[in-house]
Order: sequence, then structure tokens, then C-alpha cells
Amino acid sequence: MRRLSLCLLCAGCLAAAHAGLENTIYGGLAIATGEGAGGMNPGLTACVQPIGRFIEYFGVGGHADYTWLSAERPAGASRSDFGAGVHLWDISLVPKGFLPLGESANLAFEVDPGLSLALGYVRIGSYSDSDFEPNFGLTFGVSFNIYAFGFAFKFKNVFSEGGNTNWITFSVGYLYQQPSGYI
Repeated sequence: MRRLSLCLLCAGCLAAAHAGLENTIYGGLAIATGEGAGGMNPGLTACVQPIGRFIEYFGVGGHADYTWLSAERPAGASRSDFGAGVHLWDISLVPKGFLPLGESANLAFEVDPGLSLALGYVRIGSYSDSDFEPNFGLTFGVSFNIYAFGFAFKFKNVFSEGGNTNWITFSVGYLYQQPSGYI
């Protein structure tokens, strides 16, 4: 048992010698997909993603993501008479695989399980209602990083009792701390 612990400690120290923290801030466009997406407008999304890269091809971290999608206004309704949509927060664990493409570029792939919080709201005339619901979420993502910039595409799925909510995001990000030697 001691030998195994010593081997794991040595492997961890060797990995940490080349470890770096990669922090990326993304912002972009979110588009609802699937059932019910026809009545939704494209919305804005923002994400903060710190990733610890322990080896050249793999890292682990997390992300905090916010997306706002609004419903289309019915014909004849004014802005003051109608408002509906959903605010989505996604907090996930991020295992991320990297494929180096050169000295300053790489592709990254991720599958992120996590907690998704949804705040749905509706306002029609003097009637107003909202509903807050925590759910399990899953994100599949691909990003292309070159120098200090990232371009990401993510498919997000939230599993709830009322059915699944899906949306895709297209984001541009800025990598503000580069790991030592892996990009």
C-alpha cells in the first residue's frame, strides 16, 4: 500500500512539474434547438472556464456558464404587454482533451456533466409568473485555440421532468493565463 501511495505521489509531482492553469472567458450567441425552439429568439451566452492542464493532452477544471433565451413576442403584443424567456446557469466539471496543432494552436474536446439551473419567466399584461428549477445538464464541446484566443462550439442539454431543453452556443474567448509549455 505504501509503494502504491509513493508511486502515485511521484506521478503527481511529475505531472505537477508541467502543470499550468488555463483560464478562458467566452462570450457569444446561443440558439435553442429541439422541441419548442421555434418560438425562441437567439440569445447571449457568457462562460468562465478555468482548466488545470497536467499533461500535454489532458486537463480538468470547471465552467460557470450563463445563457439568456427569450421567447418571440406574439403578433400585436407590445414590449410592455409581453415578455417570456429563460435564464440558464450551468456549473459543470470539465474533463478536457487537447490535440496540439502546432506551437501556438490546438483543438480541445470536452464532455461536461453538471448542475443546470433554469429560471423561466412569463409576463402577459398584468399577469406575471416565474419558475426556478435545478436539473442535470450535459455539455459536448469543441474549441479551437490559437495564441490567446479561443473559438468554441458547444451543444448543451438539460434533462428535466417536463422534457429536455437543448441549445447550441457559438463563442469567442480570450485565454488570459497560458500554461507553461503546452500551447
